[in-house]
Amino acid sequence: MSAGIYALVAPGRMRLFVILYRLLPLAVAFWRDHRRWLFFGAPAVRTTADHERRAERLVVQLAALGPTFVKMAQLFAGRADLLAPVYARALTMLTDQVPMVPVAEIERILTAEYGVPPDELFERFDRIPLAAASLGQVHRAQHEGEEVVVKVLRPGVERLVAADVRASRRIIRVVERWWPNPHVIGTRVVIEEFSL
Repeated sequence: MSAGIYALVAPGRMRLFVILYRLLPLAVAFWRDHRRWLFFGAPAVRTTADHERRAERLVVQLAALGPTFVKMAQLFAGRADLLAPVYARALTMLTDQVPMVPVAEIERILTAEYGVPPDELFERFDRIPLAAASLGQVHRAQHEGEEVVVKVLRPGVERLVAADVRASRRIIRVVERWWPNPHVIGTRVVIEEFSL
């Protein structure tokens, strides 16, 4: 997974279309598991290999959608009540494959936020992060003689998360009208928990 996946920040409705473009084909495939021709016919027969391939595609699409969907996928990975094991296992791949934000960008963010570069703000600022997560990155530092950790949000992540949550709510409201089942309701609950 490359750092370029997080550059996709589309405002408002455009973001909704990007999300639908990436996830709608998978949603249709899931629907066909219950109705072969979407509205009628017996369920499509799926093998374990089919589900494994689909789970891999799901991971790729969620990663491409960026930090909001990576974080939501991490929440879903622990929800055995909502996902079959093959999908939950695949989503756990997103917990440890998040690319680092370049240190120059981290320094730019800290300088913009505090008005001085990290070398003036801290006695020591480690350029290699302790961890890179879907929404932010953590660095060790020393401030006033104390060892501290500095968590820096990814650039543009707040705006992106807000747009993604709005779009996800719109999508799930429509899906819930057409397919009101416990999995869809559970998905809405996860989205609402994430938005807090």
